[in-house]
Amino acid sequence: MLATVLWFTAELIFGALIGTIVTIVAFMILTPLLIKDGWLVNKPGKDGPSGPHMFTSIGPGDVKWVIRGKTPIRAIENTGGLQFAREGGDRQVAKYWQIKNTPDEREDLFEDIFWLLRPWARYVFKLTGNVFTGIWPFQKVYEYPLNRSKIVPDDTRVQAGEENAIRIEPVSDWSDHLRNRMSQLVLHIIGAETRDKIPLNFIMIFEGQVSNPFLTAWNNDGWENAVTAYIRSKVIDKVRTMPLNDVLSAMTADKAQAVADAVIPRNKNGTVKKGNPLEKLIGITPIDLKTYQIDAVGTAEQLQMLRAAGFAAQKAEATVTDGRARAEVVALMKNAEGDDGGLALTLEAQVKMTEAAAKGGSLILMPMAGGTTNPIDVAQLDALRRMNKPQQETVPQPGAAPAVGAAEPEGN
Repeated sequence: MLATVLWFTAELIFGALIGTIVTIVAFMILTPLLIKDGWLVNKPGKDGPSGPHMFTSIGPGDVKWVIRGKTPIRAIENTGGLQFAREGGDRQVAKYWQIKNTPDEREDLFEDIFWLLRPWARYVFKLTGNVFTGIWPFQKVYEYPLNRSKIVPDDTRVQAGEENAIRIEPVSDWSDHLRNRMSQLVLHIIGAETRDKIPLNFIMIFEGQVSNPFLTAWNNDGWENAVTAYIRSKVIDKVRTMPLNDVLSAMTADKAQAVADAVIPRNKNGTVKKGNPLEKLIGITPIDLKTYQIDAVGTAEQLQMLRAAGFAAQKAEATVTDGRARAEVVALMKNAEGDDGGLALTLEAQVKMTEAAAKGGSLILMPMAGGTTNPIDVAQLDALRRMNKPQQETVPQPGAAPAVGAAEPEGN
């Protein structure tokens, strides 16, 4: 009797084991079909994180985290020429996940998968392009709420007659990835006061890329909030030191880049300086900060006064520039018989051409090219100058005959 019970129990166990193995093998073989029908792959959306999943899609430029509970287990990226440094061996240290350039190589997507499951994971990836992440809910893709902004046309203001009117529209959804390629973040910085106490609103576009996904995901309370807070503080601090005219209508490239350079300092050759806090603390390497729009804050009357003041400042600066150029011409003309004679005539011609071009707006003097002056050009310019010079009225001497062609004096 006991033998019969034991035999029956063994058959049940063996049958259950065989059934389990057959079920698992069938599942593993049919997994690509399930994925094709939209099963087993994480898909975060506007309403929240994904449901049950075992796989995730990974494209070039994306970095994703696989977590167990709240602990990061491994990062996944599939960008050619980039790999994780994996220095030190401790996966909970940022330097292990530092992204480095490795030309002609890429990260092994299956290196961190249990070795018995690697052949199956490769089989599924080859057929579907999805990477095995683990058994849900014990192991899953890290997903997080992402608050960002986008620039959209402001139809109401456009219909009211305002050209190129735009507005900032907030967007809130869930994301499952970071980007180790250039990506953009729209920033709306409100109430940055100039040195003369004029508040300004900025719409700026930050460009950067993730260089250490561990810092980006785990070293802050939301990377987009951390980036926005840092840039906002830098912009406000810089604008506070600048007069309104320098912010709104910079006359030189250096002044135009002053605000952006305060956030992203650059070397003399234009490259970004290393050691930026965005990179050291948030793991995002800055590329550029572009100013999309600057608006002064105030009533319509106040804004009109600001525009008038700006035009007056530009006119005054143009007048000073014009005066300096004329003074230089006069100084050089004194040496017209020497080597500077041709230079003086050329500079005077440039002043006159600039005057003609500037009658409808601000005066801008183009720099004079260096080199040897052509004597023929000098002679032609000198002749033109003399022809355009108003002729002085000739006063006849008592008893002398009037000059031929001279105008007769008007009668009383």
